[in-house]
Amino acid sequence: MISKRDVQLGKIALKEGFITKDQLTKCLALKKKLAKDKGKKVALGALLLKKGYLEKEQLEECVRLHNAALEKADGGEKKKRRSKRSKKATSQKIAATSEDATDAETSGEGSIEAEPLEAKKPAKKKKRKGKEEEGEGETATATATKTESKRAGSKSKRSRRSRRSSKDAARGKSTRKDKKSATSASGEGDLNDSAVESAVEAVDPAIFASAQESDVETDTRRLIACPDCGKRYKVKRNQVGKRFNCRRCKHRIKVPKDLFQRQSELRSAVEVEEFVLGSGSGIVEEDSGEELPAAKKGATKTSVEDAAAKAAAAVAKVGKQASIAELAEQATKHRPKPLAPKAKFGAKELATMLVLAGILGGMSFGAYHWFVVRPAEARRLARIEANKKKLALWKEPFEGLIALAEESAKKEDPRRLANVLLKVERDLPELKRKHLGASSELLAESEALEKKADLTTKVRTWTILAGKLYIAQGGARNIAEGLRLFEKALEMEGVGEEVSVEVAKVRIDQRRYAETAEDLAEFKSQTALALRGLAWELGGSAQKAEKAYKQLDDPLKGILVARAWLAEGRYPRATQEASNASGLTGLDQAAAKLVEARAYEGRGDQSKASGAYDMAVASGKESPIPLAARAEFYLRKNDPQAALRDAQGSRKIGVTARGLLALGDAQLALLQL
Repeated sequence: MISKRDVQLGKIALKEGFITKDQLTKCLALKKKLAKDKGKKVALGALLLKKGYLEKEQLEECVRLHNAALEKADGGEKKKRRSKRSKKATSQKIAATSEDATDAETSGEGSIEAEPLEAKKPAKKKKRKGKEEEGEGETATATATKTESKRAGSKSKRSRRSRRSSKDAARGKSTRKDKKSATSASGEGDLNDSAVESAVEAVDPAIFASAQESDVETDTRRLIACPDCGKRYKVKRNQVGKRFNCRRCKHRIKVPKDLFQRQSELRSAVEVEEFVLGSGSGIVEEDSGEELPAAKKGATKTSVEDAAAKAAAAVAKVGKQASIAELAEQATKHRPKPLAPKAKFGAKELATMLVLAGILGGMSFGAYHWFVVRPAEARRLARIEANKKKLALWKEPFEGLIALAEESAKKEDPRRLANVLLKVERDLPELKRKHLGASSELLAESEALEKKADLTTKVRTWTILAGKLYIAQGGARNIAEGLRLFEKALEMEGVGEEVSVEVAKVRIDQRRYAETAEDLAEFKSQTALALRGLAWELGGSAQKAEKAYKQLDDPLKGILVARAWLAEGRYPRATQEASNASGLTGLDQAAAKLVEARAYEGRGDQSKASGAYDMAVASGKESPIPLAARAEFYLRKNDPQAALRDAQGSRKIGVTARGLLALGDAQLALLQL
């Protein structure tokens, strides 16, 4: 319901401009809906605050204005009530006096002299209060005197006067109620018709108490049931004609206005039973000996007939019901129903148990996830975030070193590249210890980054490249630095045969033959076998060189074996191996004939040696080597003219160190001659 206080507060807020008319209408509708659907009584001010239409200070200002207006109105109302009450009492006393006088004149029991007209009329209003009270006192005294004189009247007249006075009092009460309702209506005139109707109909269902099965109807209480769900409620006399919502099904129930005018079923049944029992007692009227008047005899006869008819109807009604004997017989035949068998654990119970177990498991899992998993996940994410920051401190210099090394490799600067490799080898572990510490997670992530960048392969490649660049520059120090880098690359994982071959070449130049041959023992490639044979050949082990050379697939392997025996000074074996070579053409045949010629020369057979040199020159016309070799042969035979001719011919084909040496030796021999 919408109280008068809420209406006044809404009007004050609207007048002050705190809210609009639409906002007030919405809040009134919401208040009605809450009271109707949920039975909640919410103040209008609270709804305005919650909706954000009013601020707390504005609501306090509205309450203050309302209280001030209420106090002012209460003072005026009290004064009006006092003046109206005094006037009403005076008018009632005058009315009672006039009625007494009329009754006395009508009854004829005593004559009362007519009073002057001024005594019967009420006193006129005086301007001053003192005179008005004086007139009222005189009127009251006259009324009391006349009332005293009429107290000896009959009892019926006194009762009639009391009835009239009670009617006047009731009329006065209704007049006051009408005035009060008119005042409230004028105060709430600004409220629309829908709000007033909602206030009248929105009865709180809580005022209707629920009825139990054992409750019965009485004079002051009736029972009413919901037509939809059958729920029963207790209704009092002052609740008729009202509407309320059923607390069970929310059905709209109206309490009939004539509910208490209907005869209670329980009372009618009791009255019939009492009458039946009384009628069967055989009442007989006693003969008093006095003869009754005819009118009274007829009345008595009629009442007896009516009583007999009522008795017959009651007997017929009772006859329809079971007698005591029949009820007793039914009671003896009645057998209580056997007890139901014990409930079995069936599919329904199993399903219920599984559902409950699932709900319990879900709640347990939710609690575990909320109190255990979520905090752990939050800690893990925080740790990951901190690790990312630490890893970034290491990742930045790591990527910078890699970029610097790649730039140095592109520029083919061996010294700069070697310095970058030294920083990578020395600084990266230090950066790991400084920024990553001993955290296994961070170390694992750093290793993953190194693996992604292929750091090991790049470092190995850069080391080999730096060694090659140093060796290509020449010089003992550069070759030694290149050899050091090659040896360092050999210690790395995943180093192939390429590095070992490069190291072998450098070591052969440094005349470290035995060490080179041992390092190449595990490799079976053609290059590795050739270098290993060369190392054994230069080291003076022709037999081991022959074993390595014979594993080659090259057709010149026989010539290489002959050369190994030639280097050891075993000329017959060298001649034999050289002569066994077959199927050679061009430069290959020229190389074979040079070895064969050198072997014949070592044996002292100059003619066969000269023939072999001639065949080598004929087979290798496009190469300056055969002519340079024959020029050397002529120098050893003390024929500088022929040596000079071959050396000059070799120079025309191509400039070689061997050809230039032969040319110089030939010219020197001619000068000495």
